[in-house]
Order: sequence, then structure tokens, then C-alpha cells
Amino acid sequence: MSRFAALGTYLANFQNTQLSWTLEKILATARTTPQAEVGKLLDPADKLFTAMNDDCVRLSKAAPLS
Repeated sequence: MSRFAALGTYLANFQNTQLSWTLEKILATARTTPQAEVGKLLDPADKLFTAMNDDCVRLSKAAPLS
């Protein structure tokens, strides 16, 4: 069980790191991107966040607290 928990924590942190790196790249690029195109820059970050959120929902349904 402890190995599973450690792996889950590692993967969650890795996803979070990927999201952070992606957001940093977006921030650097957004300054020189036309305003009409800025929303498209967020697509990769949206996909990463959605995947993280979906993982949380799936796990909470698989192991309810009650």
C-alpha cells in the first residue's frame, strides 16, 4: 500500500510540475502574442488541468469516504 501511495503522489506531483512548466511557457509567450490568440495558448494547460481533475474525480468515485 505504501508503494502505491508513493507512486500516486509522485505522479500527481509530476502532473502538477508539467502544468507549472506549461503555464510558465504560456506566460512568456503571451506577452508577444496578439490578444485574440492568447486564449489558444491556454489549450495545453487546460488539457493538463482537465486530466488532473478527471483523475481526482475517478479516484474519489472508486474509493468513497462513506
